[in-house]
Amino acid sequence: MKKTTVILIVGLLVMMLALTACGKTSPAPETPQPSEETPQPSEVVQIANPWHDITETEAAERFPESFVVPEGAENVHWSVMESGEAPALLQLSFDLNGNHFTAREQQTNDSTADISGMYYEWTVREESTLRDRAGGTQPCNTFRYVGENEYADLCTWYDEQAGLSHSLGVTAKDLEGFDLLAVADSMLPVSAQAAEIEAEVSPAASYESVIQAYKTAYETGNNNAMEYVFTNELSEFIVGSSHVGYVLWDLDEDGTPELILADPDAGADQPVFAIYTLNGEEPAALAVSYARNRYYMREDGSVLNEGSGGASYTMVYLLRKIGNELVGVEGLITAPTEDFMGELFYQQSGSVSYEPRPEDQEIDDARFVAKWEEYKSSLAHLDLTPIA
Repeated sequence: MKKTTVILIVGLLVMMLALTACGKTSPAPETPQPSEETPQPSEVVQIANPWHDITETEAAERFPESFVVPEGAENVHWSVMESGEAPALLQLSFDLNGNHFTAREQQTNDSTADISGMYYEWTVREESTLRDRAGGTQPCNTFRYVGENEYADLCTWYDEQAGLSHSLGVTAKDLEGFDLLAVADSMLPVSAQAAEIEAEVSPAASYESVIQAYKTAYETGNNNAMEYVFTNELSEFIVGSSHVGYVLWDLDEDGTPELILADPDAGADQPVFAIYTLNGEEPAALAVSYARNRYYMREDGSVLNEGSGGASYTMVYLLRKIGNELVGVEGLITAPTEDFMGELFYQQSGSVSYEPRPEDQEIDDARFVAKWEEYKSSLAHLDLTPIA
């Protein structure tokens, strides 16, 4: 019994200690406090692509002096880069005959600007001229890189008037014998092509009927040419000439050059065959030389006319093109004396007349000859294009 009582007492003490332990509260763990510098999400910087695609129609509208896609080109792609205040950069890429090409145009106003995007240590650099572009007078530069396993060709040119830089580049494993200029020629701007087409039909082609008439007269030969000459109102000097050629010269700078025909082997002191202008679209004769009425070109674009109406009648006139005719502005004439035993000499100015006028100045024969020699001292040597 006593033993049982002890066990009960010990059990009660154990239970009391357990309850006491359960009544105690454990301290809560400290919550981490945020630091003064709160971490921020990492920043992602995205750079906008300055290139975007455009259509060929859009390219033509925005870049009227741009390229013509070469015939036979494949995988043609037009794009433009617009970045900041810099002028837009047009790019045309295409494949042709197994090679990939890139052409660019940009308004740089700088003849030295390099817009090609091709950065090679060029092996060859040359100056050249683009054939058929604006009459074949467009200077250009060509470059070639030759590496172990790669060739690169580049052609650049600059339009002085428009301030436009152009480039055309190609890369390939082997470009030996390849002519990049031929591809550039085929990519003429539409406006340049139109100008070339116009140049083909004007002005030389506008005089084609006259040029062909003189060629036919020359080839007809001396025996039968004279009848042809008179029938077609040509210069009789074509008969017996060594050759015949022509030159275009805008005598009054009105934008329409005149046609001048002459013998290429004759000197400046020999008369020209004839001078023509355009009346609308048709050739019209301004002057046709014959034995007693000869015309010579002077360096200032004026025309010297020497004529004779028989004994004691000599006329030497300086003519200038005004409108669609040659007008006398100064000259010398002779006239017989009343008894027809001598000659009187006159100098005219402002206009000319076959007969002496009260306002004409009478001069002696020495001054007459000196003035005539003055007129002939500045005759022009003509650089003629041979036609026969």
